[in-house]
Amino acid sequence: MDKNATQAVREISEVFGDEAVSVRVAQYWFKRFKSRKFYIKDAFRTDRPVIKNIDDIFTEIKLNRHISSYKIAKRLNIDHRSVFNYLRNAGFKKKLCVWIPHNLILKN
Repeated sequence: MDKNATQAVREISEVFGDEAVSVRVAQYWFKRFKSRKFYIKDAFRTDRPVIKNIDDIFTEIKLNRHISSYKIAKRLNIDHRSVFNYLRNAGFKKKLCVWIPHNLILKN
């Protein structure tokens, strides 16, 4: 509508409030629209890759609780910090070189 990003943000803020959109985000989208890049489904991403099979990490732990995050990462061809973060987020901790669930359960 013959407006630049700053003018658009000003008008959007009048309707939806100051927190609706920042000038920087509006500039990004104006740049995208001007370059005619509308289809972003298969676009290249610069963020961290998604691990497709997280179950393999837990399978490795079930097979050998003494395995290191480095060895799991090498076997699955992923970064060891990613392995460590997934295990930590799932509630596992390494105690005395053994991966254990953080919430221990009594076995009868």
